Amino acid sequence: MMLDVMCRVAALGTTKGAGAWFRRPLAGERAVGEQSLNAEWDLNSYRRTNRYGVATSEEIESDHGLSAKIRDATISLSGGGVSSTKTNVGFVPLINVRFLWKASSSVGVLVEADALAAPQGRAEDVLAAVVLHLTDRTTIRAGYRILEGGADNETVYNFSLFHYALLGVGITL
Repeated sequence: MMLDVMCRVAALGTTKGAGAWFRRPLAGERAVGEQSLNAEWDLNSYRRTNRYGVATSEEIESDHGLSAKIRDATISLSGGGVSSTKTNVGFVPLINVRFLWKASSSVGVLVEADALAAPQGRAEDVLAAVVLHLTDRTTIRAGYRILEGGADNETVYNFSLFHYALLGVGITL
């Protein structure tokens, strides 16, 4: 059994959007009918993952473990002459799974996920990628990543979905 420790920093930056519906009133105001709404999300996360190898062969690596995520989020909404901003930094425990199929000595297919759901909200971060092994310590990956999650509680109702193509380099020390 192998222990794999990994630290990640993901700065999604600022994302802006507009819509015409919200579930809870802004800044204590009462929402009447449909209103134009502008939204801005600033989402950053910092993670540490501890993973244990549960199945390793020449063709397959399968690991599972836990990720400790620190979420730093700011949500700003404005519309109808009122605005509101909610900032929050919090700890989110996640379950981590990783599966790598080595199609050859230099090419593999990787699926990796961090996820957990609770009454307060949920978080999912899933990666599917092709991995090219350039050397014993260097890889290149290209794939697709989907990140979804949010919270539903007394002070905020917000769920976001991001998906994008990914290109990355991995270096093992």
